[in-house]
Amino acid sequence: MTNMGDLLPVAVRYTRAVHIARDFAVGDPALAGYQATPLVLQTLARILAGLHPASKDRAFALTGVYGTGKSAFGLFLAHYLSAAYHERQRLLDQHGTVAVFDGLASAGPPLLPVLVSGSNRSLRRAILQTVHQTLTEQTSLPDRSPDLLAAIASALQDARVDAQRVADLVEQTNQALTQDTAYGGTLLILDELGQHLEYAFRQNDAPDLFVLQTLAEMAARSGPTPCLLVTILHQAFDRYATTAGVAQRMDWRKVQGRFVDIPFQEPDTEMLRMIGHALCPDDTAGQTPERHAWAGQFAALSEELDLRPSGISADAWTHLLAQTYAIHPLVLLMLPRLFRQLAQNERSLFSFLTSQEPWGVQDVLRTHCANGVSTPVYRVPHLYAYVEATMGVGLYTRSRGRRWAELAEALARLRDPDSLTQAVLTTIGTLNACGQQHELRASDRIIACALRDACDAPDVTQTVQQLQSEQHITYRHHSDSYVLWEGSDLDLDTLVQDAMRSISNQTDSATLLQQSTEPVPLVARKHSYQTGAVRHFAVRFVAVYDLPTLAQMPTPIAILQCSIDCLVHCYVPARRVSVHTSHVAPAFCRSELRYHRHDAGATMVRYPKCEQLPRRSLCSSSVDLCYNTTNTTLQAQDGPCTGLSGELCSR
Repeated sequence: MTNMGDLLPVAVRYTRAVHIARDFAVGDPALAGYQATPLVLQTLARILAGLHPASKDRAFALTGVYGTGKSAFGLFLAHYLSAAYHERQRLLDQHGTVAVFDGLASAGPPLLPVLVSGSNRSLRRAILQTVHQTLTEQTSLPDRSPDLLAAIASALQDARVDAQRVADLVEQTNQALTQDTAYGGTLLILDELGQHLEYAFRQNDAPDLFVLQTLAEMAARSGPTPCLLVTILHQAFDRYATTAGVAQRMDWRKVQGRFVDIPFQEPDTEMLRMIGHALCPDDTAGQTPERHAWAGQFAALSEELDLRPSGISADAWTHLLAQTYAIHPLVLLMLPRLFRQLAQNERSLFSFLTSQEPWGVQDVLRTHCANGVSTPVYRVPHLYAYVEATMGVGLYTRSRGRRWAELAEALARLRDPDSLTQAVLTTIGTLNACGQQHELRASDRIIACALRDACDAPDVTQTVQQLQSEQHITYRHHSDSYVLWEGSDLDLDTLVQDAMRSISNQTDSATLLQQSTEPVPLVARKHSYQTGAVRHFAVRFVAVYDLPTLAQMPTPIAILQCSIDCLVHCYVPARRVSVHTSHVAPAFCRSELRYHRHDAGATMVRYPKCEQLPRRSLCSSSVDLCYNTTNTTLQAQDGPCTGLSGELCSR
């Protein structure tokens, strides 16, 4: 039996949330195992750009859903900017997951980190209290600038302290630091700012909102003594004023306009790498025979089914599979997008990996091991059971809640189902609910892979066919995938085929296009600019087999009556086939024929041979065309062109 401690160890840093103020006091151990991903380095570079003396962008709003590592980044930023140059370089080398680009290791003086953790209280008082505490514990300013500390303490006693007063005290603190200490400025981080914004809205405390504006304006004018302001929150400012009126929400948006907004959302590939690091922080632990065999099996299967993400190389994918041993690759690929849908104020990805809740990874694998299963696997049906158990009815009110509700209803409609039938239906429904992508569509091969770890499984195929015959699921030909039956009594596929046969017997595609669309006339713009005369051309859809008839037709009445200058024929084939000049050579043996292929067939315009005439493109997606000013027609000529003045039709 596999020991659970060896099966799915989880790095300590992923088992708890970050408290930025408390963890910073711990020192380097709080950063153990942190990964400076490309997103982290890019965000760091944007903030460091604000340290340039001429920069005005020194207030930043870091926004992203719960569980994406915003607070951990804030902790890393605080350690980085409070350190000297060589220590900054060491942090990048130790935690970077990719090569660090030149210039990222800033040589500027260290900044004093003032770290405010979110709470349900006044933001102004929280800032003043944290500034006072930081100066007292980490600097010599209490001895060198006692008046400044006294002014901050006095402001703390005022429950209605003015927002501008708070910004002025922070600015004075910044100036005192550069004059009397080794610090070159201040780094003010407001973590979990949403809690303060919610408090300000409930209490109708406008100064708590406008203190952000005054601080941002102060930071912008801090010049050679930089004061960086970084806020960390889950959503835009005005989203916290849920029931505010239009005018009030506009005020909140104006305040956020003072900040440089930085979305913080790791791409799926980086989230997968973080999962691997969380489950197997020690690379040597991933080289056990069990993990090696697991990775080899599923790496080959992933290549056959095109499951490997494009941003991960084959070797890196094999290594990742070894790190995530016991979690099925389909579940692994679904986790980032699933928890992006459900994570806001619900369950983060890493709490799912580490929790002991029913149907979680730890619970399922422990149960399998207790039952003597030699190789326990966490599969898609387990993932659905976890989501349903932990979120309850709230699942149906979230993003794509309708899809989850359809799955619950489909499972309830099953009559005396066996375990495989339930597993197949659950797999299809979960793939639907997560949003089917090319690599994660509910096809026969993917379903077999999810439940039997193979591309083909006869028992799974038979169960899928049975569910389809009982109208629990339906097959979509265009995407090669199954979806849950939505309860209609109509056989849409049969009805569509009948309608197509009925239409094809009655009329052709060209007639349908002419009846159902309104082609936009083409205007000879260049001719109009040169001569001052506006010439326009009507567009008509014509079936390709009507070409011989059209070649013998007289000049259309509309042209003779001068309501139009010419006709442009868009030839439509009877079926989805390419049209070649051989189809129409008997009718236009002495005329040139140009056409443009596209999905619907070929668009063609015929024009007479006339070597002395210049030719231009009618439009970027069409063909060459010459305009006959003598008889205002666009027809094939059996002999040399006569009477053509050479006027050009060109858009």
